[in-house]
Amino acid sequence: MRVCIIGSGASGLVCALSAKSKDNEVIILEKNNELGKKILLTGNGKCNYWNLDMNLKHYHSETDISNYLNDDLINEGIKFFDDLGIEPKIKNGYFYPFSGSAKTIRDTLVNEVKKHDIKVVTNYSVKSIKKDEISFIINDEIRSDIVVIATGGMSYPSTGSTGDGYKMLEGFHHAIRKPLPSLVALKSENPITTWDGVRTDVKLNLYIDGEYIKSEVGELQLTNYGISGICVFNLSSYVVRALDENKKVNIKIDFLPFLSTMDTSKYLLGKNNNINLREMLNRILNSKIVDVILDKLNIDSNKSISELNNKEMSKLVKYLREFSINIIGSNDFKNSQVTSGGMFLDEVNEDFSSVIVPGLYVIGEVLDVDGDCGGYNLGFAWMSAISAGKSIRVIK
Repeated sequence: MRVCIIGSGASGLVCALSAKSKDNEVIILEKNNELGKKILLTGNGKCNYWNLDMNLKHYHSETDISNYLNDDLINEGIKFFDDLGIEPKIKNGYFYPFSGSAKTIRDTLVNEVKKHDIKVVTNYSVKSIKKDEISFIINDEIRSDIVVIATGGMSYPSTGSTGDGYKMLEGFHHAIRKPLPSLVALKSENPITTWDGVRTDVKLNLYIDGEYIKSEVGELQLTNYGISGICVFNLSSYVVRALDENKKVNIKIDFLPFLSTMDTSKYLLGKNNNINLREMLNRILNSKIVDVILDKLNIDSNKSISELNNKEMSKLVKYLREFSINIIGSNDFKNSQVTSGGMFLDEVNEDFSSVIVPGLYVIGEVLDVDGDCGGYNLGFAWMSAISAGKSIRVIK
């Protein structure tokens, strides 16, 4: 039996290894001149490939993902890399190769592909896929019993992720949820340029059309166009969808997350009352943030904290704990880590085979699944590939 896998990213390479058997001829078709090009960019070149906490709450999809990922598959995912001899370095639950290089993951997978006698065709663009009563026909020249679409989404288009898979799937009458950039920095209305480059630990609270949606805690990167950082990325999937539906998006920044529910006024009044407001705040926050807050507060910063009246104190607390930013957009696919959207997940069976076209499998980022930062997107790529490969291997 011949199996053609279109795409040699994370899901394509692992599916090829998982599907290979003595009875299967597996062929990888890749439009780039090398395999696994996109893997090299993951985790800023360090490849965060897994997470200790693979809870499904970290995934976003229109479809209930619990029908596709389970504890057994999660265990198979980590075992796959253990069996390859990848030594993990685990930091805050994030798995990286101990070498600190994404090249370790990419090269290991490519070498395994060579070792298992899997045929590779590079610089090959798939322009058409048809199916007759016998098999699939790719570009009117390659016949295959099974086709796996592992083309990725639209993030990092320089690596070849340009949405080719969506067109292929639409050709088989599969529906596509609009692809949007995710794990991406956000653009704010009336951006504040003076705090560009500042990094600070915060709590972010997301509101869509005035309704509270979700909170994230972590390091915020303030930019001259908006906000960035992992805590922002983990909200971006909700944000880009809301903006695409013309909903109003607001993020409130808590610059003092260490206070939790502690009364902020009491905390501030407990600080040194013999210094002025600016100096006192500079001992808590980055001076550029302090400058912005004091400018909005519009009071004499030479006052001490104890000299503020109730109205001034209330405003100060609000700017410190609920600094409001209206979000109007995001960076584009060139600057996003993953794609939100893709082929609706409920159009594949639990083994990632098409519910419409027998013999067609769909895996990885081309599906409507995107995860938080922390190895979840690669995790889904590996697991969907393993599941599909196992299913293919037992087909007679």
